Amino acid sequence: MLAARQLDDYRRGTPGTIFARGLQLSEADAYRLQARVARLREQDGESVIGYKVGCTSREIQRQLGIDQPICGRLFATEQHISPVSLSISDYDSLAIEGELAVQLAEDITDPRMANSDLIRSVGAIFPVIELHNYVFHSGAPSAAELIANNGMHAGFVMPANVHTGLPEDEPGLTIAIDGRIMAEQKHTGAFEAVTRSLRWLAAELNRQGVPLHADQIVLTGSRAPLFPVATATTVTVSTPPYREVRAQMLPQAVQ
Repeated sequence: MLAARQLDDYRRGTPGTIFARGLQLSEADAYRLQARVARLREQDGESVIGYKVGCTSREIQRQLGIDQPICGRLFATEQHISPVSLSISDYDSLAIEGELAVQLAEDITDPRMANSDLIRSVGAIFPVIELHNYVFHSGAPSAAELIANNGMHAGFVMPANVHTGLPEDEPGLTIAIDGRIMAEQKHTGAFEAVTRSLRWLAAELNRQGVPLHADQIVLTGSRAPLFPVATATTVTVSTPPYREVRAQMLPQAVQ
């Protein structure tokens, strides 16, 4: 069974090796494979707690060789609370993104709803560090491989406490590695970017017959590139002056 092989590879720390043998999938088939893997994980006791939207910026799309956003599932077993120490060896070519995430206060059932209604469905907004297995086996990156591998998603780091309600001012975003600022996003356009991601995700999930529920977490995508992590590194993602998340990446296994 393709999904069982895909899940076994993921748990071995070598995700997506089925694509090394020339597997070709349509994007629709790739989403179906992603869903089947998720069902196997749920049968093993894992739970889906939300979704990620990836490849929302032209820069990331150029970096990964695709031309549209994609989505993947978030699992409770891969949710980490800041501050945290993680082992680089637990990932396959670890790379990180810094981005805004939201927790929904209401179900989103209609992707055509007004922006004002979409933003009211957001119960909280906060920074996250997204962890990726940054590897492709089919040569050039493809949307199908990316989707089938759950958007390269391997976990995320979020704040210990998520305050409800949206800030009065739109949050900016700063990504720092070992104290050096790698990317900064201005305090304008954040709410528009969040609603755009939520609208796209709701439409895509509608096509898959999957609803977006209150309390689910949605990673809304990064406008900055992926940053590979190969040596001991401290990553900090902040939305000054509101919140900050930090992860220490260590070469050895974390006890």
